[in-house]
Amino acid sequence: IQRNQEESIEDLIRNLQILEKMSKIYEIFIIVNNHFQGNAPESVNLLKKRLNLPLKEFNQQKKLSDYL
Repeated sequence: IQRNQEESIEDLIRNLQILEKMSKIYEIFIIVNNHFQGNAPESVNLLKKRLNLPLKEFNQQKKLSDYL
């Protein structure tokens, strides 16, 4: 993590908790890029930990041919 965004993360979590309680909300998508904290995969894992969501470990980088 290159930039501490703890205050923004706390705001995001509070807003997510509000949205979760709304009956017409079925899915919530969060888009993360490197600009937020300097490392998108680490930012995603941090958010997932804070939201008690399962983490996905990536042992190696995929190649384009893995998807064909």
